[in-house]
Amino acid sequence: MQDASVQQRVAPAISSNAFLAIVAIFPVLFAAALTLLIKASVPFSTIGANTEFASIISPSNNVSVKRNYHVSGTIKSEFPGRHLFVIEQSSDGIYPKAPIQPSAVNWSLDLYTGAPVNKDFRIIVAAVDDADKDLFFKWFKTGENTGQYPGINTVDSLQELSAVTVRVAGE
Repeated sequence: MQDASVQQRVAPAISSNAFLAIVAIFPVLFAAALTLLIKASVPFSTIGANTEFASIISPSNNVSVKRNYHVSGTIKSEFPGRHLFVIEQSSDGIYPKAPIQPSAVNWSLDLYTGAPVNKDFRIIVAAVDDADKDLFFKWFKTGENTGQYPGINTVDSLQELSAVTVRVAGE
């Protein structure tokens, strides 16, 4: 009989400890879930069109562009050992568009996008290291040879200098 009474006294203590553990872990789990939700709903970084490093003058942020579009901007800093590119970024990956000469203060390019109609993508002025410059030029050459330009998943050295988000206008 005494054993049953000891079990009754011990069981509530275990339940209480489990409850306290759940209460202690809940804020951590809630914060993790909230972080994942925010990252899922904000797919792109928030660097602006005009930074201390570079600017994209045209097109403006949150406008529609045609498949053939014009992009222009300025370079405000030097980036020794880095190579400057205009790239597009979408949920499918990174698409190098064209190099920018490091000595170019003002630059201007006519580009084509294969992004889906009414889908947001980013135009980014980026700096990359030698290895990623070589990756971009290999990607250009492979695309010219095959006609296929799949998105690049990761570019380790990519440093965003300025960016705008645009979408392809309905055709």
